[in-house]
Order: sequence, then C-alpha cells, then structure tokens
Amino acid sequence: MLIALVLACSGGEPATANTPVAAAPAPVAAAATELSCSEKLASYSGRFAKGDALSPKDALAIPEAEVRIVRNEIFARYGRSFKSEDLQAHFDAQSWYCADPGFEDSRLTKTDRANVALLKSFEGDNSAKLQEHGSLQTEMEGWGISLQTDDRCEVIDMSDMYNAEAASRYWDSRGVWIVTWDGQESFELGKVQDAAAFKLDVKTGDILEHVAL
Repeated sequence: MLIALVLACSGGEPATANTPVAAAPAPVAAAATELSCSEKLASYSGRFAKGDALSPKDALAIPEAEVRIVRNEIFARYGRSFKSEDLQAHFDAQSWYCADPGFEDSRLTKTDRANVALLKSFEGDNSAKLQEHGSLQTEMEGWGISLQTDDRCEVIDMSDMYNAEAASRYWDSRGVWIVTWDGQESFELGKVQDAAAFKLDVKTGDILEHVAL
C-alpha cells in the first residue's frame, strides 16, 4: 500500500534540531515609583533635621547673603510654598522638597520658631539707624559702644564701674545685632580677634545682649 506524505510549505526550510531558537526577550524593568510629597519631605536631612536650637554664633557662621534662604528652609522642610520667585526656585531644585497645599505654620516646633526668630534678627543692615544714636549702652553696669566711623567703634567694658576698659575695633551691622572684632578689616568667624556680638534695641540704641564669639 502506498502512503503519501504531504509536506506543508511555509516558504522556507523546515526547522531542524540544529536550528538555533531565538532567546526570549529580557523582562522590562519596572519604572521607579515616584515618591509622594510626604515621602519627599520626610527624606530631608539638612541642618535642621535633628531639631537642634541655633545660637547667635551658629547664625554668624552662615554667610550673610544666605541667612534668608536658611531661615526659609525651616518652613520649606514642612512643605511651605513661597511667593518670592527666587525662594520657590531654590527649594524646587532640592530633591527633598515638595510644595504641600495643606501646609500650616502649626507644623513648626517650638525650636523651629525660635530658630526662625533668631535668623530673622540677623537679616538686614541697620548701620545707618545705629549711627544716628552714635553711642549705644546698657543701663548701669554692662557694655557700651561708641560708633566712631562707619567701620570703627570703641567697645567699653563697664562690668566693673571703677575699672572700665575700652578697645577700638571694627564693627558691622547684622540685623539688630552689631558684630565687633579686631585684626583684619572684614569679619570672618574664627579668623578675627576678640569677636563679640551685641543685640540691640534699634529704636533706643540699648544693648540687650552680649555674646562672646
């Protein structure tokens, strides 16, 4: 009996045992999941992450031109948005920042608020107002400052009323503070001599606080 074999024509050679089999395509890696706004803010690890209180010396260690940005970083880490374009652009560029529509000032801690107030007190130049007073002093015993020129002053230690000591130094206005020092003309924390900061009542010229640096 004759058996007919029918071969189906596929337009090419039939596969044999030696024909290589195409490798399966590699699985496509899943796209990285984008962090939520709260997750971004929680990733903040900047200078305020530990919740430490700043001192006047800490504030003076910040370059004068950066104090405003650093102060607003306290708000930005909680998701505040900013009306000032430069601030918004600065924080938008930070990997940890996200503008949270639900932000409220109540998110700030007591230490946050104290740091905001301290940094704010170091912003601005009140030298013209201070020179109108000319002489700055505390009541009774304490410190006195005589502003001789726009960059030189005489600092008087009146803690001992019978043995007051005076020294001529450089000075600069940092918000409601006066910084005095000796040595080089420009102020650099840690590089100048006998540095001190005096917090003032700008309206009256009264010295409210003295901090040795």
